[in-house]
This record gives sequence, structure tokens and C-alpha cells, in this order.
Amino acid sequence: MKRLIQVNPIPKQSVFNFSKKLLTWIYLLICTVQVKAYTTCEPLQDRAQNSICPYTLNMPLSCKGLVQLSLGADGTGILTPSMLLAEIMPSYSQFKVYANHTGSRIITCADAGKTIMATVLDTITGQSCWSSILVEDKLKPIITCESDTLPCTEDPFTYDYSGYALVSDNCDETPTVVYDLRFEKLTCQPRYTGIVHLTWSATDNFGNKSTCSSEIYFKKASLDSVVFPNDTIVYCPNPDLSALNAPTLFGLPIDPFCELLATHSDDSIFICGGMYKINRLWIVMDWCTRTNVMATQQITVADTTRPDITCPANITLSTSSSSCNVSYIIPTPTATDACSPSGTIQYFVRVDSFFLARPGNTISLSVGIHTMNYIAMDPCGNSDTCLSTITVVDRIAPTMLCLPRLILSLDQNGFACVTAEQILKLGSITDNCGIDTILIRRMTPGCMRPQDTLFRDTICFCCTDLLTTQMVVVKGQDESGNMNFCMMEIVLQNKNTIPSQCPEPITLSCTANFRNLNLTGRIVPGGTGCNDTIRTAFRDSIVIDSCRQGTVTRKFFVYYFDGRIDSSCRQTITIVNNYVFSTTSIIWPNDTMVNNCRSNHPDSIRSRPIVPTDSCGSVYFTFTNSPIMVRSDSCRFIRRFCTAYTTCTPRRTARDTQIIVLNNFMAPLLRAPNDTTIASIIDSCARFVILQSATVSGCNSEVVITNNYTPGGANASGIYPPGLTRVIFTARDGCNNIRRDTTNVLVLDQINPLIQCRLLDTIMPSVDSIKLTARNLLVFYRDNCTPSNRLKISFTLGNFNDTCRVIKCSDLTSPPDTFIFQIFVQDSAGNIGICPATIYVSDPLNHCTTTFQGVGIYGFIKNTKGGIIPNVNVALESHQRITKTDDLTGQYVFAQLNYKDYVSVRPEKNTAWLEGISTQDIIQIQKHILGIQNFANPAEWIAADIDNNGRVTTSDIVLLRKLILGKISKVNENTSWRFISQFQTFKDLENPLESELLESYENDQLNHDLRLDFTGIKIGDLSEQKPKIVSENAESRIRTHDFILENKSTSKGEKIIQDVFIGKNTDFEGFQFGINYTQDELELESITEYITNDLGEEIKSDYYSNRDGYFFISYSISQLARLSQNQKILRLKWKSKSSKTLDQMMNFKEGLQRFELYSGSGQADQLKLGFKNSTTQNTDILTNWKVMPIPFKYKCYLQCNAIESGVATIDIIDMQGRIVYSVSKVVEKGENIWWIESHQLPNVGTYVYKVRMKSQVIEGKLVLIK
Repeated sequence: MKRLIQVNPIPKQSVFNFSKKLLTWIYLLICTVQVKAYTTCEPLQDRAQNSICPYTLNMPLSCKGLVQLSLGADGTGILTPSMLLAEIMPSYSQFKVYANHTGSRIITCADAGKTIMATVLDTITGQSCWSSILVEDKLKPIITCESDTLPCTEDPFTYDYSGYALVSDNCDETPTVVYDLRFEKLTCQPRYTGIVHLTWSATDNFGNKSTCSSEIYFKKASLDSVVFPNDTIVYCPNPDLSALNAPTLFGLPIDPFCELLATHSDDSIFICGGMYKINRLWIVMDWCTRTNVMATQQITVADTTRPDITCPANITLSTSSSSCNVSYIIPTPTATDACSPSGTIQYFVRVDSFFLARPGNTISLSVGIHTMNYIAMDPCGNSDTCLSTITVVDRIAPTMLCLPRLILSLDQNGFACVTAEQILKLGSITDNCGIDTILIRRMTPGCMRPQDTLFRDTICFCCTDLLTTQMVVVKGQDESGNMNFCMMEIVLQNKNTIPSQCPEPITLSCTANFRNLNLTGRIVPGGTGCNDTIRTAFRDSIVIDSCRQGTVTRKFFVYYFDGRIDSSCRQTITIVNNYVFSTTSIIWPNDTMVNNCRSNHPDSIRSRPIVPTDSCGSVYFTFTNSPIMVRSDSCRFIRRFCTAYTTCTPRRTARDTQIIVLNNFMAPLLRAPNDTTIASIIDSCARFVILQSATVSGCNSEVVITNNYTPGGANASGIYPPGLTRVIFTARDGCNNIRRDTTNVLVLDQINPLIQCRLLDTIMPSVDSIKLTARNLLVFYRDNCTPSNRLKISFTLGNFNDTCRVIKCSDLTSPPDTFIFQIFVQDSAGNIGICPATIYVSDPLNHCTTTFQGVGIYGFIKNTKGGIIPNVNVALESHQRITKTDDLTGQYVFAQLNYKDYVSVRPEKNTAWLEGISTQDIIQIQKHILGIQNFANPAEWIAADIDNNGRVTTSDIVLLRKLILGKISKVNENTSWRFISQFQTFKDLENPLESELLESYENDQLNHDLRLDFTGIKIGDLSEQKPKIVSENAESRIRTHDFILENKSTSKGEKIIQDVFIGKNTDFEGFQFGINYTQDELELESITEYITNDLGEEIKSDYYSNRDGYFFISYSISQLARLSQNQKILRLKWKSKSSKTLDQMMNFKEGLQRFELYSGSGQADQLKLGFKNSTTQNTDILTNWKVMPIPFKYKCYLQCNAIESGVATIDIIDMQGRIVYSVSKVVEKGENIWWIESHQLPNVGTYVYKVRMKSQVIEGKLVLIK
């Protein structure tokens, strides 16, 4: 067969690169012969016309360019020669095929998706060629789906269905398995509540995909499977009843998917204090069959919390000058209880663990320390105790009266003594509690009795006191140690004569002490009396030679107390020495050894020659030392040459030599304290380090230790700076031998810098960007070691050059926007403090949404406590523009103002004059005027200046009361609100009204965006301006008082007296309330009060209003009064126009002003009015009242039954007495449910709800939790 082949073809790219060159192609016409199936030759004819083949040609192998190989079910594929060779060969047995990268013909899943190279090798000729192999996996995964049945308590949308599909694949061990869920809800089917249809899909990593389907049936549960919760106990205060267990199915909460509904109702039983029981009736209903099961769970809200009692402070009482006991009235301690009101707590006092008393009792206490064990007990018997002490001290000193002078005569021995008892009898000394001791003392010592200068029972005087007047101090001390003193003079008298006798001459040995008068004799005074007043002395004239022989002439001097001197007595003392010098009598010291550098002086080493027979010491010794020498055994020594001589026998001497070995010259052994590492503290960088003292050992006795850090010597304790300090201790002995040791003290700074980031509220300026620096986003930053100016501050940890951030308009996703940046502060030790800075960026002036290039003004208007003031008009008077504040944020905005425009801004509101004002505000103004309680801040001054005249006077009280009583609707000289600029300052806080109030803002050329805030002050509402009083506020809106009015039958034309009584004990400052009456049936003539005057005093009409059948009174007194239960406080005088009872002609419905009583706590208490003996039956319209759940997280409902239709008002009041939510609800006859949602309340916490319908008022608590 003829064919055309290409030998050594030129690659494609070479053809393009060398297209201009002459390319040579060689074509050979050949024929194929059967020579091993790949050899060819050129056919020729010989002369005999026979075909011959003059040569053979081995044809090159040719492989296919790209071959595709699909892997099988086992994940492998096999390469064959026929698969790769371009030509069909008669036989392939001589060819070998293998993959280049493995050397094997078997291809696995590891090569799937790859293009590999494979080679065909002719094993006979050695020729080869290769092909590219594209390895592919085209087999789909094998997936098997299963169906199942599950209980209805499982959530069909969150249940894990992964176990219902089994998947395998030849190459992918973990194919991707997904399913599509379609839920079919079955309504009231007998067996199932729903079916989940699952369509499964398995895809391997090469995109091959298989699918299947299955169904999961959810089985319906019966009522018999319901498990009700057990009885339980929770504990006040504020138990979380919503967290208690509910009925369950198969251990899981009942789900509406099971077509079962679990509800409950609670019935509470009061036990004591804050303890009660709840009988919770659980009802689980099958809403398909309308059958149900019920069970009652008992929930006990136990009160086991004991009160928290605070004792009165320890006190010290003093006795009076007339009594030794103190009368004491036991005060009442303070106590709070988490579960019971403070008013229900009882108090007892155990005095000195002896008897029990109660606060208010008067007890008599003697001098000493008395223990007062206070006991507070709540209604449930829980008690708490505290201990205080009362110390009764007697600080009254005794009363002392002494004689001015006392004359004493000396006895025959020259003495006169006096006792304290004698002084007591001569004077007058008394005390309120009793004298304990009387002692006396001399002012100056004398008579060789120094003890007489100390207080004692007896003191004495002698002859030496004759010439001076002695002062005596008398001390009286009572049983409590109080002392008093008085002084008296002592005058002494004596007339005794005193002769004397001179001693005789005497001879003594030189061994005797001639200065000893007991040996030589002394001058002896003769007779008796004041011998002790004689002072004797002597002077010696000594003539003694070196041999200890000679004479002593002694002259005596006698000094009399009157100044005379007698020197006529002389005595001669002869000294003799009987010792004879002899060398044999000398004992020379032995050779010796001295340790270390100890002194080798003869006295130091106790090595001196002695002469026992020389008692007078007339033998003298001298010694000299040789230089230090070294013996053959390396011991050092010296020679000491001693010489003995005496002056009694001239030229007689004796000599001896002593050898002293010096055997130790080592330096002392020094041991320094261990190395110490300590961390610095937050308040200081340096630390006081306590080190053990350095110690020495060895035979050195005189060693001095010093250190190079402190002057403490061996102890180097002290303040060390941060870092490493090397303390070098040096020990030096008397021979100047030195040894050193070192202690390392390392103080580590491990305290992170203390920082606080800002919460920044800003606006986008006209330049459309805000530049922030890390340092400016910190409120404060400091470190215990590193100065603030050396702290590194940045936005990035590790890069403290990153100190700047820019917020642009493009960064605002939807203004306003919030940005949080982490601020890092690093000290010199590498410690890092981190805090997040929050930047709230708003664009009220629309710089980011408009191309207008101008400026703007914006700000916030809030009250003194940060609350929003609705409907405030803000006038930009310069541009005749008015805007209102946002009721949610209190913000106002004036945008797109021209650059350098004149602007004038003023907020205004002159409506709702009655809002927030009450008689309580009158009481506060009244207290300020009387000086009882001054205003605490400028806002109270501004709110109290009702007539706007710059002063707070009684005229302001008159106007405010007229507003409360409705006699006027406004004050022409003022507005209901005053708005003070943020730039306001007050020169004098004692009278802020003297300063001009900045109620507007003006700027001639506004050249930048301006935030301008105003503070709103409600005129007349002083209680809003005062700081919050947390302790009394919490229950102020729940605390109520009752005014009980007499109910009487009337006849037409009759004048009726109606008395009003208080329902319980209380303190009282004022009240306000109103009465609705029928004008055609009653007429009010007068009202009298019995609070300040027991006989009654008529109240002027300035304190009440009476028109259109409504009587309203606002009454206050100047000083706090105490009202007792059932005390008569008011008397109303009516004129009847019909024959009815009073309760048929009047009712007590609140209008715009609340009924309140003021008890001096600074808060308003609720006031209720009722009749003493009512003839009418007030039937409640709303019954079966329930509030569930309590507490709640998201919403709760108020449920009741109504016997008639109408409108009810719901008010929700916070613990500061403010109404935070108010709504009117239409009441339908029958069952009514009203929902309260969490977003309707400002914060989590406790609230009081009040529901009013006609004359019925229902109150209770709501608790909103997180």
C-alpha cells in the first residue's frame, strides 16, 4: 500500500517563526512488507525480473496526540498500545505502554481530571512515542434513599435527615449530598401531623450527579403522652416564673405542630411577707378532638431571705457631774428586706445579753461598755442581727480643795513624814462616781528619797529641806481614772546642834586603798538631829614614789547647812612596801597561737607575765615584737621579747622570749540574699523589695557588711526601680580582708496601661470627611511606669505609626452610621491596653447627599435629666424658618445655610402649663424661702421663678397654686418652658437668677457647622429638676394613704358637717385632692383643717377652688407634722338641697391633677378617698383580673371580664413615679385581653400599672427582663 509519511516534521510554531525560509520536505514512496509488522523496503527487479529488496527501513512509531480515558467502577483504567498508536498494527505484543509519571499502565482516581503523558515502547527496536491522556471520571454516584416515621415533637425544619441517604462513588469518598425539603402539613389527620418530602442529590467532585426521593412521616401524639411538671419551689425576690418547666411530650416542650395546646392559669395564696403559693392549673388540649387533660402544679415562692439590718453607729456617752449613770433612748435601726416592705419589719434589742428591749425604750447605763444586739425580723420569721456598742465614760474629774500651807517639825532623827490620808482629812476632795485613790508627791527630790517625787501614800522631809519651802502635789483619782490636782506648801523647822570628831593618823601597806575611808577613818558627827545636813569632804596631799612608798596628808572640810565651813581636822597616812624583787617569783607567759587577724596585744590574748608576790605592783614589764616570720611548716609567727624591772632595787632586771603563731589570714565567708524578681503594681512603678540580710561565717569576729545600693549595710531592702538592679555586698574584716557577693533584683512592669475610649457623637462637616487621631479618641490614658507623653498610641497593634483615620461620606452606608475603632496603647515595657472607641456619625446637614456648599445648625433639646421634650418649636428667626424637634431623639436641624450668614436660634414652647406641677412643688419653694432646704441647682431656681421677675418669693407660690387650682390657665409674664443654651454660665450659684439667661443664640457670620444644644426647664415643676432619690423612689407610686370621709343622711335645706380622717400613721407636709358633687343637691360652704390647730382653723379660699360641681384643694404647711391613725384632719361644711346620703351625691374621680399626699420623703404618695359607712354598693366592672407572664421578656397580656361595655385607661408608671406609657382601651362586655409589648417600655425593670374604669382602679406590678 502506498502512503505518504512525514519524516521529522517541523513543529507548528517553527513554521510561523521561519516562514520566509526554504523548507525542505522529504517524501518517500515506500511499500510495506510483513517484516515484524513495522519494517519496509523499496521493491526492485533483478535481471531475471525477480523482485528483490536491496535494503530495509525501520519506520518511526507514531502515537495519537490526545486520548481520553474514562475510569471504571473500581476507580481505575488500563492503558493499551492500540489505545495510543496512530497506526493499526498486526500485533501489539512487542509494545509496552506506561504512564510517564508512574511507570505503570494502570491509571487511578488520583489522575482523574488531569492530562498526563503516556509512552509506547517497541521492545524490539527500542523506538517509542508518546501521547497525552485526558483521564476522566464519568460515573455518577450511587445513592439510596430511605423513609421513616418521627414523633411530632421533632422540628421538621431543623431535624437532621442526613442518615436517610446512603451514597457511594468510585472516586469521591465524600460526595456532596444535598436535599430539597417540601413540608406537607396534615390538619387533624388521625395518625400523622405532617409529611416531609425529601429530594436528595449527590454530586461527586467531578460534577457527576445522582438523585432519589424519600418521605418522613411525623406521628401524632396522644394526650396520654403528656407529662406535667412537678411541684417546685422558687425564691423571692423576683423569681423567674417563666423559666419553670412546662408540660412535655417525650421529654420535649409541647409544640403546636403536634396539634396540642398547653395553657395555664395561676391562683396565688398569700402566706407571709413576700412568700406566697401559686396553684398553676395546666390544661393541654387536643385542638382537633377538643379533648384535654389537666393537672395542677404547686409553685411555692419562698421567702428565706433575711432582712439586711444596719445598726446605729457606736457612740460614747459621758456622765454628768451629779450622777454616775446615763439615761439612753434606744434608737431604731434601719433594715431592708428583698421580699417584704420595710414597714413590716419588727425590731428588738438585746442589751448586754441580759434583757430584751425595743427601740424607743429608755434605759439607764452605768459606766462601762454596753453591747446592743439589734434584731430585725421580717413577717416570715427571717432575722438578721448586728451589734453596736455604747461606751459610758466618766470624764468628770474629782473636786480638789487643799490647805495653802502646812508646817512640819523634824523629829529627833531629822525626819518628818506626812500621809495622803492626813491630807484628805485636812482638805475637801469629792467625786460624782467615787474617789479611788489619793496620792501625794514632792515637787523636788530630797532626803535621798527619789521615790517621793512619784505619787505615793507617804512622803518624807529631812534636814536638807530646812532652808527651802517645799511644794507638795496632791492627786485625787476617781474610779474611772479621772484625775485632779492641788498643791500646798510645806514649811520645816529644826534646832538641833551637831559636834564632830577627827580620825587618828594611820600606817597602811601599799596593797591597801588609802582612799577607802572605812580603812583610814572619817570625820564622825556627834549627837543627834540633822547630821545629814552636814556635807563632808577631804583633799589629799600625796607623796608616793615608784616603789609605792610615801605619805598622804588628808585635810577634812565640814560644810554646815547654814554655810559655815570647818577645816581644822587633818590626818597623816603612811604607805609602806615590803616586797623584795626576785627573778624566780616571775611567771612568764607560754608560747601561744592567735587565730586570723585577732589583736596580739598581751591583754587581748591574756598572755602577760605575772608576779604573785608583788602585791603592790612595783614590778614593771615592757615588750617588743619581732617582724612576722614564716616557719618551715608555712605557719606565720612573731617573737615577743619581755623585760621585767623594779625601782625599789635599781639595776635589777629579768628577760624572756614568747613565740606567737598567726595561723589564719582568710577573708570572711559572705553569702548575699537570693536573686529576687517582683512585678510592679498598678499604683506605682517602683516596688519596695524586702531582702534577707547578707550573712558571714567563719572565725572573723569583727566584720562590717556594706552594699552599693542602700545605706542599710547587710540589709538592702528598699525601693527599687523597674528593670535589673545589681546589688553588690562587701564584707571587710579588721585585717582589711574583703569578700564580695552579688544579688540581682529584677522589677518587672507587667501592668497594662489604664485607658478609656470615647463615645463620640459627631456630624459630617462641610468638608465631607472627619479626621480622627487615636490619641484624641481616648478619654484618659496613663501608666504606672511610662509617662503619658511617651505612651505609644495607634489604631493597629504592632504599627504605632498608624495613628490616623478618616471617615468620608463614602464610608456612611446609611447615615447615621456607627464606627468602632480598636485603640492600642503600649508602654515602654511592651504592655498593651486595648479599648473600643465608638464614633456615631450623623449627617443632619446633608453634606453627603447634596452639592450645596454651605453650613448648618443642629442640636438636641432635652430636659435636665436627658429626657425628650416633645413638640418644641425651634425658630431660626434670621431666616424666618421654624422646625420641630424629633419626638424620638429631641434633635432639630437647620441645613443649607449660606456661608457667613447672620443666624438667630430660639426654642419655644408655651403649652401644657399644668404638666408636671403639683402641691409638692409649692412645698419645695416654701422650704427654700424659709431656709429649710435650699435649691440644689440653677434649674430649680429657674423653675421656681413663676412670675419671671428674677426672684423667688411667695408671689411665685401664689401663682403656682392658682395654676394647680385652675384659677388661671397661664402666667402672662412667663412661658411654660424655658430653654437654656449650652453656653450658659452662672456668676453666682447662690442666686443664679442674677445672671442673664441665654435663651437664644446669635452669630453675625456663621462660618462653620454648629451643634447647639438647649436644656428645657418646665416652669413650676421643681421635682423634675431635683436629683433622683433612689431609696425612696422605688415604692413611691405604690405607697398609698387613705382619707376617710364621714357618710351621713341629709334633708333638704339641712347644713351638714362632714369630718375627714387619716387612715394610718404618717408624716405630713401637704396634700391635694378633689371631690365631684352634684350642684343641684349639694353646696360647699367652708372647709376647716385640724392639722396645725386642734381647735380647727378655716382654710382660706386661696387654697382651694370650687366651681362647676368640682372641689379641688391644694394645701401645705411650713413644718413637717406627724399624723396618727384615725386622726381628724379636715371638716367640710355642706348645705344639702335634697334628701339623700352624701355618698349618693359625691364621688372621687381624678381629673388632670392627681390625688397626692406628701410625707416629707421628697416624693408624692398616692391618696385615696372613701366613705366610712357607705350606703351604696360599688360593684366592680372588671373582674377575674390576670396578668401573664410575670416577669416577661417580649410581651405580656392583661386579661379580665367586664360586666358592661365602656372605656378603660391604662397608665404604666416607672419607679420614679413618671408615666411612661398611657393608652385608652375599649372594653367589651365579656372577656377582654390587652397586650403590653417590651418596646412600649423604655428599659428593663419594675413598673406599676394602673387601670381605671369609672370609679374602679386596679393596680399591680409589671417586671420586664432581658
